[in-house]
Amino acid sequence: METFTRKLAMKFGTDDSKTKIITVQPCKEDVGASQAHDAMDVIVSSGVFAFAPVEKLGASVTEQTVTKLF
Repeated sequence: METFTRKLAMKFGTDDSKTKIITVQPCKEDVGASQAHDAMDVIVSSGVFAFAPVEKLGASVTEQTVTKLF
C-alpha cells in the first residue's frame, strides 16, 4: 500500500536574527509561488507566533511517496 503526502515549508527570518520554518501538511497540488508569498505575508502580519517573523526567506513543496512493505 502506498501513501502520498505533500508539504509546504515556509522559511522566515525573525526579529532576533534566527530562522524559523513553518510546515503545512497537506498542501494543495497546485500551490505556487504567489500563493506561498500571500500565505507568508499573512503569517508575518498576524503576530500569532511566539517568535516574530519579519522577512520571508523562501518556500518549498516536498512530495513523498511511502510504500508499506508489511
